[in-house]
Amino acid sequence: MKNFVRSCAYLFSIILAFIITFKIQFSILVGPLIDALLIALIFILALGFGIANIPVNSHKRFSSYKPLLILVATLGLSFTGYASHLGYYTHFYWNKRTYVKIEKLSKTAGINKLSNMQRHSKSLNKGFDSGPQKHSTKAEIEDAFGDYISEQNLDIDAIVDLRDLLEDSSICHMKRTEDYIVLTIDGLLDT
Repeated sequence: MKNFVRSCAYLFSIILAFIITFKIQFSILVGPLIDALLIALIFILALGFGIANIPVNSHKRFSSYKPLLILVATLGLSFTGYASHLGYYTHFYWNKRTYVKIEKLSKTAGINKLSNMQRHSKSLNKGFDSGPQKHSTKAEIEDAFGDYISEQNLDIDAIVDLRDLLEDSSICHMKRTEDYIVLTIDGLLDT
């Protein structure tokens, strides 16, 4: 019984910490109302098991209070606003190497705008193609943008490499200017 209460207290406190810190949203899967209810349920379970953990595992031991401290720290971070930034910073630093590769490759290849060629509208600098077909290979990209690529004197291999990087990183669109690069991930900007 002791181990079960302690395990549940830690489990629900840590799950809630991840949900709040990294803005894990279940609304896409279950809808916004169920999302809020699910997070409230996890909070209640974390709080309940955290409080139950104190008398079950001896109130004199500091370790009995750790799940509640995790819960209080998580709530404190969420109310101060640091938690939302922490998730974004973690995401950025986790993918920084890929972003740097995309920036360097797009700059050296002279590509200012590129989509991953997997959606209805596909773009390459000022060139545009639309339709349900996806362009994943060198031949498919040349077939769709061949005239534009030769007119602009672009390197097809660099375009294919950059498109592969975008797709591997789940980035659907890239736009670069002299000052910044904008990466769109499923409609969400990641700059």
